[in-house]
Amino acid sequence: RKENPFVAAEDALRQVSKNDFNEVRSYAKPPLACLATLEAVGVLVDPSKTTWEWADDKQLLAGGPTEFLKKLTSVDKDHLTKEQLIRLESILDRDDCQPDALARISPFFTHLSQWLRAVHAYASTRQE
Repeated sequence: RKENPFVAAEDALRQVSKNDFNEVRSYAKPPLACLATLEAVGVLVDPSKTTWEWADDKQLLAGGPTEFLKKLTSVDKDHLTKEQLIRLESILDRDDCQPDALARISPFFTHLSQWLRAVHAYASTRQE
C-alpha cells in the first residue's frame, strides 16, 4: 500500500501549537509572506474569490486550530482546477514563501507551506 502524501503534511499541521496559531491570528499587520501563504489556502478553500485580504484570512482562522485543520483536510484535492494550480504555484514560487524563509517567521507557516506543496504536487501529478 502506497503512503498517502498528505499524511505527513497533515500530521505536521497537527503539530502546530495553539500559541503559534493564536500568534498568527493576533497579527495587526502580518508579513507579506504570511498573507501570501494564507492566500494560497484561500485559493484552495474558496476558489471563487479573486482577491484575498487579511480580513478573509482572519475569517479563515476564526474557528481556531481544529476548525482550520478541518477546512484544510476537506479540500477536494482530486478536483482542483488548472487555474487553482496556477494560482497556487505562483504563490509557492515566491522567494519569501519558501519553507526556509517562512521558518524564520513562524512554525505555523512552515507547516502550512509543507501541506500546500504536498497538495500542489499531488494535484499536478493527477492532471498530467
